[in-house]
Amino acid sequence: MAKYQYGLDLDFLDSIEERVSVDSLLSGYLEKVKGEDSSNKDEDVKKYFSTKGKTLAEIICDEEKNHRDRMAEVVYEVAKKTGHIFPSIPQRLLEISFYALRPDDDWIYKEVSSNAIEYEVRDCELFNKLKEKAGDEEAKKMPCWNFCRTVSDIIYDKTGVRVKVSMKKSLANDNRCVIRAECYSEV
Repeated sequence: MAKYQYGLDLDFLDSIEERVSVDSLLSGYLEKVKGEDSSNKDEDVKKYFSTKGKTLAEIICDEEKNHRDRMAEVVYEVAKKTGHIFPSIPQRLLEISFYALRPDDDWIYKEVSSNAIEYEVRDCELFNKLKEKAGDEEAKKMPCWNFCRTVSDIIYDKTGVRVKVSMKKSLANDNRCVIRAECYSEV
């Protein structure tokens, strides 16, 4: 048996998806909006996706420490020695969220530096299924952005990193989402 495990723990990823999956997200969303003509519908949808994003991020942040491979151990050791948590620790946690829920998404990093993490998603299972199940008009509103933003916000908050998270481009308008987290400090 090898001394170290390399790669994300697939059982951990499966256990996350069992609790928060794209299909369960969308079925809950569809139930929430089915027949609802409330003037607060858009706000209710935002809250729904934000709540689910928070759930996912908290599961990852609370349980990741029990599923670290050798690479993660080194990332955390370096962060502890240098005092630099960003970008490596939040990057790892974000990747867990991608691989657990949307392992087939087409995404790449555009920037990973001491000041920012920026990634681009060209094919997103959540957006595609939202379009399929709720229609183009609903998907164009990008309610799924509330999910992704909240996942990011919680991960950065729980790691103690102060960043501003923004969506520079969206799948609805630009055929890709570009998400940027940029560090800032209090003045």
